[in-house]
Amino acid sequence: MTNIQTLTSLLETAWQHRQSFLQQMHQESTDCYRLFHGSVEGFMGLTVDRYGNNLLIQSFHQSLSADEINTIRDFYQKVISNVNNHFYHNRSKDAESKQRQCLIGNSLQTQISEAGLHYYCDMQHSGQDPLLFLDFRAARRKVRQISHNKSVLNCFSFSCGIGIAAASGQASHVHNVDFSSSALSAGEKSLALNALDQAQTQFIKEDYFLAVRQMAGLSLPVRQQRG
Repeated sequence: MTNIQTLTSLLETAWQHRQSFLQQMHQESTDCYRLFHGSVEGFMGLTVDRYGNNLLIQSFHQSLSADEINTIRDFYQKVISNVNNHFYHNRSKDAESKQRQCLIGNSLQTQISEAGLHYYCDMQHSGQDPLLFLDFRAARRKVRQISHNKSVLNCFSFSCGIGIAAASGQASHVHNVDFSSSALSAGEKSLALNALDQAQTQFIKEDYFLAVRQMAGLSLPVRQQRG
């Protein structure tokens, strides 16, 4: 088989292996998940993820050829009818641009769902990583289950996925701490998408180590001035 034929076969095998998983995701109102994980499915450095109506193709080890990109795009266009926007993000060392390339569609912002919760997602935001880490799904589910009437401190919160899960689980207070204002802004938008109580959730733009010292009632370190 040619390389393209091999790639098509790998995508088809991964798709068939995921049928029970995809049914489970549909039943729990989740539309964001990994469709292909190349390091264990035969194509090192390639991942394909669904984020709502967006498909995100990423290459980490080397750039994909135009034929490879088109093969992946065409395959998922065939098997998923309601994913209208396709993006390619070349994250390899030889990438000419680190920005996501829109292959089909023009959606810049979207709402994605996981276990009935909604998360804000901008597929072309300036950061390297998508705004929701798919491999943290189990942690979000667990926090949602155990956060009732608890105070939750979400450190290095990024886009506050854990904080949204805690707020949905009826935590008494949720504190999201991150140094990125854009990441915290995504968290605020996710909170609004779920109509959760804004009074119980804080978004704190601060260095983690300074923030936790303040929360613990400890004095802040004094900066030494050079003479």
